[in-house]
Amino acid sequence: MDLASNPFRPPPEGQIFKVREAEILARQQAAKDGKKMTMLDKQNAYIAKQIKA
Repeated sequence: MDLASNPFRPPPEGQIFKVREAEILARQQAAKDGKKMTMLDKQNAYIAKQIKA
């Protein structure tokens, strides 16, 4: 199977790093606020990071 044509292939390495970075920052912010991270928070962090990038 050709990886390039696979719709479920993971994003390039750089993307993964950016997402992790955004998630970590969001987690730290959530910890400051004394809340747990929700899936929506993760998505929002990811979107915000994409806009900044």
